[in-house]
Amino acid sequence: MFNFYKAIKAYKEKGQFTVIPDIKHISPKYGDLFLSRNPINIAKQLEKVGACCISVVTEEKNFGGSKQLLRKLYENLNIPILRKDFVTSVKDIDETKELGASAILLMCSMLEKNILKKFYDYSLKIGLDVLLEVHNEKEVQIANEFNAYLVGINNKDITVLEKDDGNMDLTCKLSRLLNTSSIKISESSISSRQEINIIKSYNVDGALIGTSILKAENAANFYKELAR
Repeated sequence: MFNFYKAIKAYKEKGQFTVIPDIKHISPKYGDLFLSRNPINIAKQLEKVGACCISVVTEEKNFGGSKQLLRKLYENLNIPILRKDFVTSVKDIDETKELGASAILLMCSMLEKNILKKFYDYSLKIGLDVLLEVHNEKEVQIANEFNAYLVGINNKDITVLEKDDGNMDLTCKLSRLLNTSSIKISESSISSRQEINIIKSYNVDGALIGTSILKAENAANFYKELAR
């Protein structure tokens, strides 16, 4: 229960920055990211080189994900998994738990505040960690009001399927506005150790990185470079 949060918190307590690989088949901006490679094998390699947790996109239409992929990752890995999708019902939350995920992504931009709070509380009730995603100051206020303990700052705009040219500047701006008790995760647009060093200086605790890892010639070696 709550293993996703515990994994990141344990890294933080050791002074380590958490790099969370994001497994997704398609980037709406860059296209096919697997290029005939086996996503399970890639995930196992990332676990082997030190990933303490992992994220998987299950949305099918735009990102090429699947619930079956989440289940297979659960069956083949020994690290907690975050499910990323457009959650619209309590059924989606129950399903996430049943598929084996330890955590679920809830996006402030996608849900009305009262529904978001209902989903947030219900997820915690059934034992799922919640990564609450924000993209602007108004959404940061919601995260602070919820006392969200895990907050993801998406540098790109999910409402346009992250096709915009977001960058880490948004993380640097919004991280200062979040409750100091929150574990802060930068999402999207991070592609180098230099960028990680910059966001670390703003007391950000981790980064969720998919496209640049999956586009690398050797995903495991690139992950090690990011996480060193």
